[in-house]
Amino acid sequence: MIKLVPIFKARRTSLDDCIRDSASEMLANLLLSRRLNKRVSSLVKDQPSNFMNMIRVSFIRGKLEVLQGWSEKLLGACKVYRDMIAAINGKLGMPHPSQYQSGQHYLMFWLGEPIPGLRPLSMIFSLRSDEAYSIFRQVMFALAMAEETLKLNINGLHLMVGETHWDYIVYEVKGKRYRVRTCGKLAIISDISKSRLEQVIVRDGEATVRVFFKKIDRFPQLFQQDPEDTESTQHSIYQETRQRNGNNWSKFSDTNLVWIRYLYDSILRKKIRMDQDRNAMSSGALLFQFREEISNHLNNCSNSNCKGIQCLITSSGFQQLWRDHCL
Repeated sequence: MIKLVPIFKARRTSLDDCIRDSASEMLANLLLSRRLNKRVSSLVKDQPSNFMNMIRVSFIRGKLEVLQGWSEKLLGACKVYRDMIAAINGKLGMPHPSQYQSGQHYLMFWLGEPIPGLRPLSMIFSLRSDEAYSIFRQVMFALAMAEETLKLNINGLHLMVGETHWDYIVYEVKGKRYRVRTCGKLAIISDISKSRLEQVIVRDGEATVRVFFKKIDRFPQLFQQDPEDTESTQHSIYQETRQRNGNNWSKFSDTNLVWIRYLYDSILRKKIRMDQDRNAMSSGALLFQFREEISNHLNNCSNSNCKGIQCLITSSGFQQLWRDHCL
C-alpha cells in the first residue's frame, strides 16, 4: 500500500526548507510507526495496530505519468479518491497529480499489506452503535499508548476504517492490559503530520530528548470557520487546544482528550444508525457515558501535570466503566 504526499513550496519559504520540514515529518512518522507497532505486537503476536505500518519512505520528483510502470494504477486510484471527496464535499480539493509540473516533489510512504475495505471515516455514512463504540475505544487506547511511549499530542485526528478478522485487540496502559472487541472494524490513525512527539536518543552513554513538533499557530486557517463547511467544528477544537497548551506546541499536554471528545461529538454521533438491536443500543449508551467521563475529566482533573488519556484511564470513573474489560 502506498501513500503519496506532494511537497508544496510555501510562501516566503525556500524549496530546501520545505523538503527539510518534510524530512522531519517523515522521521516522526517512521519513529511512531516502528516504536508503537513493535509494542503492539509484543502484547499479542501479529495483532493489528491502529497506526499505519510504515516500511520505508522515498523522495521522488517528476510527473507521475512517466514515473515507472505502476503510475497508471496510482493515478487511477487518485481519481477515484478525488471523485469520492467531490461527492461528499461538493468540491475536488487538491489538483489531480497529472496536473503537477515535472519539477514536483513528493514524499512516498510505503506502507504494510493492504487492509480490506480501508477508507476514510468521513466516507462511511452509517455505523452500528457497537461499531462506533469499538472505533472510539480503539482510537482512545492507541493514543494512550502513544502518549506513554512517545508523549504524542495528535493535533488533528484523521481516521480511516477497514475490516479485520481479529475479534479483539489488546492494549497496555500504565502496566495494565485492556481488551477491545473490534466488531469487525479496524480504526487507523492515518496522519500525524501536525503531531508533537519525542524520542530519547542515547549517544556515548548520554541521553538527550529530541522533540518533533509543528508550530500550529503558523496555520491561522485551522483556527477559523471554513465558510464552505459551516457544520464543521474543527476550528473550535484547535482554539481549545491552543488555550489548553498555552500556544506552546512543543509542550506535551492533555489535548488528546479534546480530540477524543471531538471524535464522538462531531463524527461518530452523526453516523450511528437508529434501527438496531438491544445489544447495539446498549453500546451507544456506553459510548455516551465515556464521552461524559472525558468532559468531566477535562473540567475537573486536579492533576496539574495531567497526562491526557493516560490520566483518564487510571481515574476511578473510567475504571468503573471499564471493569469488565481489564485483563
